[in-house]
Amino acid sequence: MLDESETSPTPDLILYDNVREETPVIIDITHTNGVNNDLKKVRRLIDETEYGTVEGFVYNYKKNEWHKYQKGVGDVLDRPSFCQAINLDLATLI
Repeated sequence: MLDESETSPTPDLILYDNVREETPVIIDITHTNGVNNDLKKVRRLIDETEYGTVEGFVYNYKKNEWHKYQKGVGDVLDRPSFCQAINLDLATLI
């Protein structure tokens, strides 16, 4: 079994744009204890890498809560499950 206190170094899901050869969206699915670490990871991947990522999401499946970080904006509190890159509320997929 995986250690639930550890955060994986890569996102759980990526949405890849084949035309632009970029990854505009990353998503991590976590539990309550992992939210802060996964948010730090998402922020770092967006701010410090050149993959073209502009939106990052962390979904806490135990609390059914979404958290969003957007490049150039920071943490997004209004509609945190809405993905502008694909014009879709990710919560509708759960």
